[in-house]
Amino acid sequence: MFVSPASLCVLRSTVKLKMTVPPSMPAGSRPSATRRGVLAALGTVAVAGCSELVPRDASYQIVGGVESTLIRGLRDGTNRKVAETTPTDSSVVDAAPTDLELRTVAYDTAVVDLAGDGEMGLDSATVERIEDGYDDPYGVVVLTLYNDDPSNEIPKGNSYGYRVTLGQLKQVTPGNRVSATVATDREVVAIDELVAVDSAGG
Repeated sequence: MFVSPASLCVLRSTVKLKMTVPPSMPAGSRPSATRRGVLAALGTVAVAGCSELVPRDASYQIVGGVESTLIRGLRDGTNRKVAETTPTDSSVVDAAPTDLELRTVAYDTAVVDLAGDGEMGLDSATVERIEDGYDDPYGVVVLTLYNDDPSNEIPKGNSYGYRVTLGQLKQVTPGNRVSATVATDREVVAIDELVAVDSAGG
């Protein structure tokens, strides 16, 4: 439950701290109370309930710039990082949509090797191989948020990883500006629908 009296809402100071959640952090993770306390001490304050409340089982919309993309899957009883695409020149922050130089790093090449310059090559055949080689494969899209995520208590300007399907992952790349609805009726934080994906080239 995310109920908090309006009087507890605190204005953020002009001092900003960008908290980036590492892409390796499992989807659905949230900053610890200690880390949120550090943010508050340094000037970026997030108070549960300060944003519009989101009822359980109701979706809501977020907007953000894609910082990185990641594939994970279960193989031999272990949840493995398969591959990750990140910018090589700069972060997105508030510049999306923007063109970025990208590199894909492969962590588990037993099923497929996606390493190389540029974004992941997720054609239909590759996705099928991943789905055959891993149990419950999924993607993670790390966004720098351009609006608050009230359900997860993440204020805009911070980065957070959202679980997506491989089909959804094929539609986005670092540098894109994404509008999406977030499902609140699941055990993990997941994108429900990609409403819009904007790239620098239109």
